[in-house]
Amino acid sequence: MIIRLRLPDGSTKRVEAKNDETIAGLLDSLKEDWLHLEVFRSLRETESLDLNATVEDSGLKHGDMLYLKGTLAKAEEAVETPRETEEGSSAVNTDQQNSRLNSVRNGFQPKITSRCLHGPRGMCEHCMPKEDPKERYRRAVEQLHGLRGGSIAALEAAEAMKFHIKPQEESFASSVSVDHDAAFSFQANLVSIGFQQQRLGFLYGRVEDSALVFVDCIYEPPQCGTYQMYKLESPQENPNAAESKMRADKLASLLGLQKVGWIFSSKPRKCIFSAVDIMTACQFQCEAEELHGEDASKAFVTITVSVTEEGMTRFEAYQISDLCLNMYKAGVFVPVEEQKPKSGKIRTKEEVIVEGIECRSIDTDFFLVSVPIKDHHSWLKNNNFPVENREQAPIQPSDLSSCLAKSLDEPFIRRISDFHLLLYISNVLDMDTDMPLLCNAVREQRELAEEEEGYRLMIEAIANADS
Repeated sequence: MIIRLRLPDGSTKRVEAKNDETIAGLLDSLKEDWLHLEVFRSLRETESLDLNATVEDSGLKHGDMLYLKGTLAKAEEAVETPRETEEGSSAVNTDQQNSRLNSVRNGFQPKITSRCLHGPRGMCEHCMPKEDPKERYRRAVEQLHGLRGGSIAALEAAEAMKFHIKPQEESFASSVSVDHDAAFSFQANLVSIGFQQQRLGFLYGRVEDSALVFVDCIYEPPQCGTYQMYKLESPQENPNAAESKMRADKLASLLGLQKVGWIFSSKPRKCIFSAVDIMTACQFQCEAEELHGEDASKAFVTITVSVTEEGMTRFEAYQISDLCLNMYKAGVFVPVEEQKPKSGKIRTKEEVIVEGIECRSIDTDFFLVSVPIKDHHSWLKNNNFPVENREQAPIQPSDLSSCLAKSLDEPFIRRISDFHLLLYISNVLDMDTDMPLLCNAVREQRELAEEEEGYRLMIEAIANADS
């Protein structure tokens, strides 16, 4: 299998691994360049992996990403060696030395002077200050302008600096497959309320070879949508909204899942995506990049649920084009508060080129790349326990005991293999100490070990107390 290593400098290295190989063995090729390496499953993890544990014991699979923290060997060698003074004390400022090492550990890599071939007064591409090339281009254009207008060179340069809007022909994700029960639950809730409240949810799953995206569950965060538009609850409306979202991310990570996209519903309209939909998709994909890295988030998908003229519910999957995401990161779009929520055109702060014409409004269809959508049956259950944060069908205390009473012929660990049930239990069990052990058993679909049997008793006690 192939394991990806995200190095402290941001680069990615792929190594071949065997199930019986230790984590330390995966790092052998890095020992010459990096010191004091620690390995984490995600950027948010605070507890590093045991280097003596095997790949199989650590739950690693083909394509998984490990995040490394450490010190650049050359940078540590570059730190001044303390020299002894006549009194025998160190002449090097220890605070300065520690600050250099700390800056390396915090992700800043000092300049490697061995790459520079000039003298101390010289400057090259390795040590020169970084400058925004677009800003340098603007200054050059200003110099080309005459008193009575711009020269041909200035006009050509100015046009070259503008974004040229073109559709993207192929998506990065080859297809997306949604768990049948999870999709049905999201759809059934919308039908039960007559699509009078638009909803959104986050898709958790995995990305397999050839960029095949599998959605194993859908988490619906706290929200207060209307008939016109979905809307997440703000910290002022719900102080626990952000914490609930982080808890869902943490639980998905413990189950070996990652955020692979989002889903939203919309009322009948002329456009597929509104300007707000485009910017929301870009925002969520940027958040996924922070969680899982840029490579893992390239397959981030958006699924829309709408009603056709015949009254049928329709699921469609798309990806946002790379050009659109780059424009969002560059701050080209007008803030989402100033966009028209019902419009199929997105407004920009500066002029762009659309089909040879300068304008400040772009049809959102230019930024959409269609993705084939399928369904499958996930290893997680999505039809046993109520979905969280639904006003019309809130979770009742008796739901846990009712859920456990179903399928008594199944093993206990199989009966609790439900994302929404585990999220409900995490309100009682500790997310940092108890849930990792319980989720490991769910992930491996094994019976609880003798020392873990207490979790069964605790869950059953909670169910009996609430029934």
